Amino acid sequence: MNIFRKTAVALTALLTTAGASAEWVELGTGVYTEGLFTYYAEVSDGAIEIGMKWNVKVEENTETPGLYRFIPYTALSPIAQWMEIADEETYIILHAEDPDHVWMEDFEPYPEWEMYYFTHMVPESGWEATPAGYGTLMDGAITFPAMSLATVDLYDENQNWHATNREGEFKLELPGVEIEKNYTFLIQNPYCGSDNLVPVTFVAETNDIDMKYAVYAGHKVLSDELAAEVAATGTAVTPGTILVKSPAHGVNTVVAVSLDDSGALHTPGITYIYGIYDNDADWKSLGMTDYTEAIIAEHYEYEPEILQVEIQENVNTPGFFRLVNPYAEYAYNFIEREDNHNHYIYIHAENPNAVWIENSAIGADFGFGDGRVTSDVARFIEEDGITVEEAMQRDVNVGVIGEDNVLTFPKWGIWYADRDYIDGFWYSSGRNFALKIPEGAGIDNIAADTTDAPVVYFNLQGIQIDRPAAGTPCIMKQGTKVTKIVIGK
Repeated sequence: MNIFRKTAVALTALLTTAGASAEWVELGTGVYTEGLFTYYAEVSDGAIEIGMKWNVKVEENTETPGLYRFIPYTALSPIAQWMEIADEETYIILHAEDPDHVWMEDFEPYPEWEMYYFTHMVPESGWEATPAGYGTLMDGAITFPAMSLATVDLYDENQNWHATNREGEFKLELPGVEIEKNYTFLIQNPYCGSDNLVPVTFVAETNDIDMKYAVYAGHKVLSDELAAEVAATGTAVTPGTILVKSPAHGVNTVVAVSLDDSGALHTPGITYIYGIYDNDADWKSLGMTDYTEAIIAEHYEYEPEILQVEIQENVNTPGFFRLVNPYAEYAYNFIEREDNHNHYIYIHAENPNAVWIENSAIGADFGFGDGRVTSDVARFIEEDGITVEEAMQRDVNVGVIGEDNVLTFPKWGIWYADRDYIDGFWYSSGRNFALKIPEGAGIDNIAADTTDAPVVYFNLQGIQIDRPAAGTPCIMKQGTKVTKIVIGK
């Protein structure tokens, strides 16, 4: 009968004290076979598999021979690819001073998330384990018995432990073994560049992998078919930095693939770049206006603040606005841009009851790469390949220009993403967003404020409707006064 019970030190990482004042020396490159996150294989959509392995840098303690450490989840590891973020700081520490009694210290990768925690069920880690499942160091490889490692759900009220390394797959092959060829790569880039030439960097473990890339106008979603097309017809490229021309105004797509030694597609990747092809003659300045910044503030939990920004209106499309360099003077934007153009947030208010924001690179970096904003309507247009009119027929959250010519958005109406945080994942933001539209803008009826004006109702997609049913949320407009209401019984 196996008995496993964690003592009171369950959630306290046992940092090594052996050789605490010593240094670590790099031994070289070893090969690590994943045996911790394999517990999550069933929920990874095939991203995590038993037997997956990759190269790691192995270090040994100078005062304690047999005490090893390595960082497993660096940027090119499969786990970092699955998580869409790397952990470049947290080590797995293995005690192999006695090759027949090897044990692993408690390990908490991605510690800022407080989400993942792994332990080795042996007395040294605070376990009453019968029998104790020690690992071994044999023929230059450290392995552990099946089911001897465990993970805990830190959000579980009972914090139950679950065995991992279920097939004994965890293995660290010390330097001296044949190195795995790693075909994984990363794509790094700002969203835009001078003269619409964007520096795109392909990062790989070595420079001897074959790669191809292609550039597409507009927004594309990575698929097997798209990756296969690039593998067949793309332009050859080697790891390093190239300048990529943005082919069109707004968002564009760069797709890259790596090829294995047989020439078959191995790993696909995707990134987005932005082009600025506006004709300034098509825009007129309406002057400076109040912009209540709540997009970045909500995302980073800052206090909203009122910024003074220039607003321009398209002379050919009344109600189509752009904010000029809206974050140039924002205190939290600490990256000075080096490209030679302005950055804009594009706002479509042709229908003041159904306002939406284009997918816009904002020209600011708050510590996690370039930022960008978008809206429900823009996401449907890009991701589903539909028109604005078709998007408006869906359950979308739109902005409204209401009383005093102030544009506001409901919760979920605006989305924000950092280029390098969780691979550019979109977060809902900006529910306290407010923008004063100056008088004289070409919005239909924006200046006609008559208290005797008829009441008109719109659904949340901005489409005019008859008086809605009781309990239905809608937009009510009377003259220039626009409010979101719920009709009572």
